[in-house]
Amino acid sequence: MDEATPHLHIDFIPYTTGSKRGLETRVSLKQALAALGFNGGTRGMTEWNQWVNAEKRQLAAIMQQHDLGWLQKGTHEEHLDVLDYKKQERAKEVADLAKQAEQLEAQNSTLQSIHQAVTQQIIQGHQEMLDQQMERDKALEETEAARKQEEEYKDRIKALTPQVNDLESLAEKHSSDPEKILPKAGFLESATTYRVRIKGIIRKMGKTLRSLYA
Repeated sequence: MDEATPHLHIDFIPYTTGSKRGLETRVSLKQALAALGFNGGTRGMTEWNQWVNAEKRQLAAIMQQHDLGWLQKGTHEEHLDVLDYKKQERAKEVADLAKQAEQLEAQNSTLQSIHQAVTQQIIQGHQEMLDQQMERDKALEETEAARKQEEEYKDRIKALTPQVNDLESLAEKHSSDPEKILPKAGFLESATTYRVRIKGIIRKMGKTLRSLYA
């Protein structure tokens, strides 16, 4: 009763007697089964299988006398000899190994796909990082260039400030009424003399314009 299905173990030693060769009594399963009438077995139904099935039928008859039922689960296979049993087990192992190999191959294929995808993402991310670094370096260079240009503009503005002030003074000085700037001709002054005086004023205005231009 140590398992889910009640069961019993039968231990026995098969032997035969009356042997004409060697020991008279000796261990022999084949001869013991033959003495019980189980002989002439085939590969599919050996003497051993014949005896096992006979014992089952006998046990079922005894159980029936005591109103005991026997649930046939259909899970018990016919007895196989040692070689067939080993072949069957090896076939199962081969089938299991083939199934495991198929599963491993599928897993390997999946892992390779994941590896390729991750590798592609790493390469793409590295390229994006390089691009961003290049853009950052370019922006820093442009910022530095703009800062230097700003300093140059500041220096130029600082240098031009006095000149601008001078321009304002000149503009104010020469924005007076022309009647006040041009002298009047004398009572007896000739046109030639007056022209000489006017030339001096024009020269002065020319110098002022060149100063303004500079």
